[in-house]
Amino acid sequence: MDAIDLIIPIVILLVTLFYRFIYKKTEFSLEKLEGKNVIITGASWGIGAEVAYHCALNKASKIIIAARRTSLLEKVRDKCSHLSNKQSRIKVVTCDLGIEEECVRLVRESLDFFKDSNDDSRIDLLILNHTHSVFERINFSDPTGALEKTRNLTNVNFIGFAALAHHAIPHMSTSSNSSTIIVVTTLLAEISLGMSWAYSATKSAINSYFNCLRDQLSHAKLPIRVTIVHLGAVNTEQWQSNIAKFPKFWFGSSSFIAKDPGETAEVILRSGLRGEKAVWFPWYTIFVSIIYGVVPEIGRLIGRFIEDTLFS
Repeated sequence: MDAIDLIIPIVILLVTLFYRFIYKKTEFSLEKLEGKNVIITGASWGIGAEVAYHCALNKASKIIIAARRTSLLEKVRDKCSHLSNKQSRIKVVTCDLGIEEECVRLVRESLDFFKDSNDDSRIDLLILNHTHSVFERINFSDPTGALEKTRNLTNVNFIGFAALAHHAIPHMSTSSNSSTIIVVTTLLAEISLGMSWAYSATKSAINSYFNCLRDQLSHAKLPIRVTIVHLGAVNTEQWQSNIAKFPKFWFGSSSFIAKDPGETAEVILRSGLRGEKAVWFPWYTIFVSIIYGVVPEIGRLIGRFIEDTLFS
């Protein structure tokens, strides 16, 4: 290994530590959400629901919560209404964001809901959080099935994100308090597991696409920010089911490896309101990504261990 191969990760590590423990000492208040118009996808449970609760608690003006399951969305809506003391208006939009026409409908219904007394509507925060995942080994005897799964995940995880962003951008605020597109993605976009083949590919596409979109927005002088949030493990019901068969000492404290969904939602919102370009959460995600990039052989060994234990 050349010296430069060691210097680069050390520099990144030092910059990350400085950023995490010095620059970010000043917390960015979620009170900045007050008066905002917000769209949240994948809001029926988990991280998306927690994002909605934080928006309501901090008096966002109007909140769209979107997902495929109406009954779960209605429960989230009722809790949001209680948390905001009915000061936030919340609308449920049931939709399948793997279909472009449904993405267009979501934006259209959001704009109608956001209209104020001056017949003006704007989108302040677009939080792209919905996802579809498949964790299984490829069945090489069924190429049609493998391609169909790839196509389905691409439509939801990638095309759905892009469609919502492009249909929303013409209606996002261009005032000095610029609007933000928050893109929730995953560490598995950087360190793909064999069993996450289609999922990792779509998430990697999201990362590349929205980095390019940010540059294009800047070139067009549109003050619309793009924040990409790279998440590691989050302590959801799915995570709990994955680790249930292992002794607790394998993963230590659950909050050490897998972060609380509420805390994760708070990090997502603070990062977007602050206008950060990229966020890595929890702490270990950036280091794992660096290891995988610098010494991919070790990264693949880690990935194979995860695959053979959690997802076997």
